[in-house]
Amino acid sequence: MRISHIFMAMFLAAIPSYGNAAEPITGYRDLKFGMNQDAVSSVLKSACKHYNKGFGHGVGCYEVGGIKRDLRVWFDPPASSKGLLKSIVIEFGIYDEKQHREIYAALEKKHDLVYIFDETDIAAFNTGQSNVLLVIFGEGHIVLKIARVSAEVVTFRYETTLTYVYEKEAKELVEKFGSSEEFDEEDF
Repeated sequence: MRISHIFMAMFLAAIPSYGNAAEPITGYRDLKFGMNQDAVSSVLKSACKHYNKGFGHGVGCYEVGGIKRDLRVWFDPPASSKGLLKSIVIEFGIYDEKQHREIYAALEKKHDLVYIFDETDIAAFNTGQSNVLLVIFGEGHIVLKIARVSAEVVTFRYETTLTYVYEKEAKELVEKFGSSEEFDEEDF
């Protein structure tokens, strides 16, 4: 799959104006950054169809865009029972341009844009020099990502994820990338 320049032009045409008034991002829905693993497990056992604490993976959790989405949670430190929640990854599955635009549109209504991939990023992605395309919102706390994922030895698939990250990682993203059914902004 190649990301087209036409897609890029249409995507850039939707760039929001800066200055959206948004509440501070402290997590996603009932999941709050800094929660311990037991607290996260308690929330996700009630929110998800199935939650595996050992892998930090929930199946059929929060409804986003009319579909109950799978998610992953990451802790810091990662291999410790004392780890605290540092990121939440909502999985949207195989990349779909229409879905990506809808997610973008919903996010732009609620959060300031920090960074959006450009033609240089697309060229690197299309030639295999990069495996991700990023759009970053909300002072670096929200990352919409298209990723090339190895599905077999010689083939790839492209997946879309939406990641919510805690303060430290958000600041690092801002330093690296920028300055400060249908999807609905309430989903995010």
